[in-house]
Amino acid sequence: MVLQSKPKYSSQPEAALTGEVLSVVFHNPDTNYSVLRVQSPDEPGQVTVVGNMGQVVPGESVSLTGKWVEHPKFGRQYQAESCVQSLPASINGIQRYLGSGMIKGVGPALAEKMIDAFGQDVLDILDTNPKRLLNVEGIGPKKLDTIQQSWAAQREIRSLLIFLQTYEVPPTFAGRIFQRYGAGAVQKLQDNPYDLAYEIRGIGFKTADAMALKLGFSEDSPERLEALLVFLLFQCSEQGHVFFPLEDLFHRATEVLGSDLRGGLEGALARLQERK
Repeated sequence: MVLQSKPKYSSQPEAALTGEVLSVVFHNPDTNYSVLRVQSPDEPGQVTVVGNMGQVVPGESVSLTGKWVEHPKFGRQYQAESCVQSLPASINGIQRYLGSGMIKGVGPALAEKMIDAFGQDVLDILDTNPKRLLNVEGIGPKKLDTIQQSWAAQREIRSLLIFLQTYEVPPTFAGRIFQRYGAGAVQKLQDNPYDLAYEIRGIGFKTADAMALKLGFSEDSPERLEALLVFLLFQCSEQGHVFFPLEDLFHRATEVLGSDLRGGLEGALARLQERK
């Protein structure tokens, strides 16, 4: 597949779109940029949807906001600005979802057997009583353990995406955040999202700061002031400095903050020095 460059194309006003994901044509796990084929009750045929939408799985239902665009090469597309995912409700959707490879150990053939055994209840059984899956041909204790672990990981990723969507945080970095923190990702974000700037490739202070403020961190929070000083010193090091005058550092920090928090900055610097 030839990926689309950023072309000049005409666009229309914002519009909502709902539908079922038929297939994922392309997904970049680093940026969460995806190209989807979606079946919508409001549109004839299949709709091509593009944008940063997180880890979307065939069979899922999606509620999208965005706009229609006319791509000079690929034609009419829906460019998603936000995406809310939900578990599939139809039998066909559930079969696509389970057979997509999203759950380790489950392919299209086994997904069909699971649906034959439990119908639309199969997702609830995965959540509440997975041992019943031992009644499905091809699932033994070892396979069941693999399925349970994979399903639990998918639930955690879903919880993370919902959390990010709730606080209007783009899902672009959801995959990297989950890879780093696993099941503790949501708790980590609640405790100190500024740590992301140190630990997640591609997330700098500005991204972490926007996330933290939306999560309710105050503008003078210790975590924010510490992260800002580290960010500014890192910028200085990239410019070739091996040391930087203290007053100039505080001046730069004040410019970013838009207010004079000298006392808070001094305390932040002291804590950073203490932790080396």
